Formats: sequence, structure tokens, C-alpha cells
Amino acid sequence: MHREQWHLTEGLIFAHFAVFILSTTIQGSQQALALIPGLVASRPWTLVTYQFIHGASMFWFFISMLVLWIMARPLEESWGSPRFLSFWLVATFGASITAVLIGRPLYGDLGFGTCLLFTFATLFPEVEFRLFFIIPVKVKYLAIVAAAILVYSSLAMGLVAGLPNVAGT
Repeated sequence: MHREQWHLTEGLIFAHFAVFILSTTIQGSQQALALIPGLVASRPWTLVTYQFIHGASMFWFFISMLVLWIMARPLEESWGSPRFLSFWLVATFGASITAVLIGRPLYGDLGFGTCLLFTFATLFPEVEFRLFFIIPVKVKYLAIVAAAILVYSSLAMGLVAGLPNVAGT
């Protein structure tokens, strides 16, 4: 099988992997990549790099990359790489600019992952996933549960502090 082009999804997974290795081997690298509102002017790369930060858990890193592959790949194939890149940039910068405006530090790919889940569930609602690799659940129901959690956590943090939750989706 001959591949016609390289996909952005593969590049994102590579970037996540590279940052995961970097952050587990070099002390302080997570802090250097996290978005800290007061330091954005001197560290503008953090407007993007915050989302590549993962904790030290290889399990959650694997789950995050699996979700990225399963949901981003079909979106990119149906939209094309340029439109998927636009989607990624809007989701990424939407969350980072909102976090800067309200002064909230930001790290991790939860914002983009949530946005990806909602978009995937809208376009492919009948796709079935195996929750915990066992329980079959349609993605539209996962999105409903995620939306409920998002609303609850946003309200629990207060209106202004919970704003990046909504902006990242």
C-alpha cells in the first residue's frame, strides 16, 4: 500500500511522544512548556506547547494517544489536513487565549481532547467504543457524559474560573 501524504494526526502524536520523553527525562521541562499567563510575553511558545504536557503516567499517556488516533484520524481523513489543522489551531488558541485573559495556568490536552470528542460525536454519533476495553458505548453517549462533567466542573469553579473549560471545547 502506497501512502499519498503524511497526516497531521501522526505529527501530533509524535509531538506528544517527544514532549513526554522530554518531560520525563529533563527536570523542569514541563514548567517551561506550561502556559503561565504572566509569562506568555517572554514564552510565547507556551500558547501551543501546554497541550503536549502529560504527567508521568505512561498509562494515561497511552490512553490519550489512543483517543487522539481513533478520533482525530477519521476527522482529518474526512475534512482533509488543512481543515483539520484549522480545527486544531482554533481549539488550541481558543483555550490558551481565554486562559491568558482570565489569568489561569494551562497544561495538558484535555481541552483539545474534549473538543475532539464533541466534534467526533457530532459527525460519527453511532460509532461504538469499548469503555475500559470491555463495555460497548456509543460515542454520542460519551459526549453527553463529558458535557455534563464539563458543565458541572465549570460551575463548581465559578463562572470566570470555569471559562477555559468551555473555551477549550
